[in-house]
Amino acid sequence: MKAKQNNMNLKSSFAQIKRIFKYARPYRTYLYLSLICYLASAVLLALVPLYIGEAIDHIISVNNVNFTVLVQYILKLIACVVGGEFLDWFATVYENKLSYATALNIRKDLFDKILYLPFSYLDRMPRGDYLSRMVNDVENITDGFLEGLTILFSGVVSVVLNI
Repeated sequence: MKAKQNNMNLKSSFAQIKRIFKYARPYRTYLYLSLICYLASAVLLALVPLYIGEAIDHIISVNNVNFTVLVQYILKLIACVVGGEFLDWFATVYENKLSYATALNIRKDLFDKILYLPFSYLDRMPRGDYLSRMVNDVENITDGFLEGLTILFSGVVSVVLNI
């Protein structure tokens, strides 16, 4: 019985996620751009340990250091770190645009729905309760998009590239 109930809850959760992603569909370009930025950022940041290892290989002994090659590797390290963080910032910007545009569409639909509710239905709840629920629920969806996408994209891409 409990397994059947869990299966029903899982189906219900997926149905709700599908409904939310319908609102995000017009902004999927931001999703793709964010994913590309995270991928490029992870590639650049994965190169950092490689360049550090190669730079250390050019330090032969105490008085035998190839400084010209070492400076080149240091410049590559700086470029990788700055470029990776810059792309990470762009990915966050695209995720924010996706999340807040999706939330705007959800709020518009909710407001339109409230406009056509009968007064008897609205009178049953305390004043401001619908607005409070609407704002809180949409904020939770927005936060879920922001946190969930960030963790999913950056985490998965980093793990795959480091394997």
